[in-house]
Amino acid sequence: MSIKRFATVGTVLALGAIASSFSLSAIAQVMRPQSMLNALGRQCSQVTEVTYHSQRLLAPDGKQQVHVEGVLRKTVNPTSQLRQSDTEGFCYPDVRETVTREMVIQNADSTKVLSDRPYEEGYVIYQPRSFSSDSRFLAVDLQVTYTGGAPGHYVLFMDLENDQVIQTPDICDNLAFESYVGFASKTEAVVLCQDYGDPGEPSSGEPSSIERFETVNLLNGSVRQLEGRPDDLAGYGSITREFEVTKAQAFE
Repeated sequence: MSIKRFATVGTVLALGAIASSFSLSAIAQVMRPQSMLNALGRQCSQVTEVTYHSQRLLAPDGKQQVHVEGVLRKTVNPTSQLRQSDTEGFCYPDVRETVTREMVIQNADSTKVLSDRPYEEGYVIYQPRSFSSDSRFLAVDLQVTYTGGAPGHYVLFMDLENDQVIQTPDICDNLAFESYVGFASKTEAVVLCQDYGDPGEPSSGEPSSIERFETVNLLNGSVRQLEGRPDDLAGYGSITREFEVTKAQAFE
């Protein structure tokens, strides 16, 4: 999987309170991905590593579950005179890396692990969002926090029959923000496309109010722009485990 190409119907299990910050000694802390990134940003140790376990999604046919595991590493230069926290408590300057990233596909009698190489330009967080109605395709949101740059949000689609990422080179014309919206059919999914700021304005680092919707043909990866958001979209699957920080450690 490359960096860009690696609301659900169902039951969400109540697995405990959602934390807003991780502890360097505790295990399996349920929290939102952004809360994990905020907590990591406040760490000023020379090296901090966080292992996350994405939410785990059970397919509508009940035969397989999918989640992603990753290790994020933050490095702060110990000799830098700028090694300090800003007014919001975030420590900088820092280098952000994704050390490992693995998609785990569990069936009744086997477990498959799809691994990608480390990503040295930022943190990469995957969240499985929905299966197609026949459990063949999987939509995954992908959030990237780059070193020294603006964030990005992308979508990838998996063909679980072949364990392959569907190539969609024309999706959103490489705009910075792509979001999964829902499935229009067994073989088509809809995404929301956005970019930074308004046209003609300096980059604000936030998605613009101007948006468009596109549909992706999951059989061939082709993309078609829509006039608006379709009304008859759906998502499939059940969340059986929430997003967690499973390990956090710091080194000087």
